[in-house]
Amino acid sequence: MKRLKLRDGRSIPEGNISLADLSKQTAIEKDTLRHLALNGYLTATQFNSAGHLRGVLRSSARTFQKTYVSSSEIAAEYGLAGSAVTRRLRSLGLRPILEIANNARVQACWRRSDVLDVDFRSQYILPCGRPSTPSQHSEAALLPARPSGSPRLSEGAIYVHVATGILGTNSSSLRAAVDAGHIRSASRSATDKVLTVVEADVLAFAERFVFTPKLAAELGLSATSVFRNLARLQVSPVWPGIRPVHALWDRRSFDTDVLLGRWVTSSGALSEQSSLFEL
Repeated sequence: MKRLKLRDGRSIPEGNISLADLSKQTAIEKDTLRHLALNGYLTATQFNSAGHLRGVLRSSARTFQKTYVSSSEIAAEYGLAGSAVTRRLRSLGLRPILEIANNARVQACWRRSDVLDVDFRSQYILPCGRPSTPSQHSEAALLPARPSGSPRLSEGAIYVHVATGILGTNSSSLRAAVDAGHIRSASRSATDKVLTVVEADVLAFAERFVFTPKLAAELGLSATSVFRNLARLQVSPVWPGIRPVHALWDRRSFDTDVLLGRWVTSSGALSEQSSLFEL
């Protein structure tokens, strides 16, 4: 075995394996291996002078490889992208063994017993109607039916990206409207992500409420100018949004003509003029 020299001159002793060698064998990044060791899936044995994990017990590594498999290893075997493997397994209702609550990015690892019967060679149809990521193997075939967890577009429903185009906002603001009960979701993914919404609710919502970018496009003004004008008129948003320019407004709480009128700023200059009018 190639012995890993640490910064303080030590090396990985007999009966242990370095993270670098284990990463090559399992196609798992070293950061994910460290998280696996912290959660008890691997037995940590070697640390460098800075306290970073550099080696684990070889027997625990062998047990891990027999029991678990990463999306990257499956992807390399079947000619797929790692993200495509993860999406396919999640659509079947499976959950990776390690999910970090914070923003740490870890690779998805699965129990081998759970993925033995999954057909990775064949494509399946995504909810949007397109085939999934194709395998690089020539014998890959297209499945005639969608897998469980990928619902068809029901009557009267539209996809999220279509709804965001109608409302002139982003998917985060649309999800906030769904959570607030203004718009009903027609279907959700296995991870509880909104896939489709009711079209009638979206149209009714757009008739009464408007997001700042949509209102700015209708008036020919910048989003910042619209937000400042409404603040000057002491109009409170229905939902402040993650950023001020993404706020939600009730159309009945202000007069559009007032927003189109120019006014003098605190510096004495005229405010921004709408592009709907000639200079």
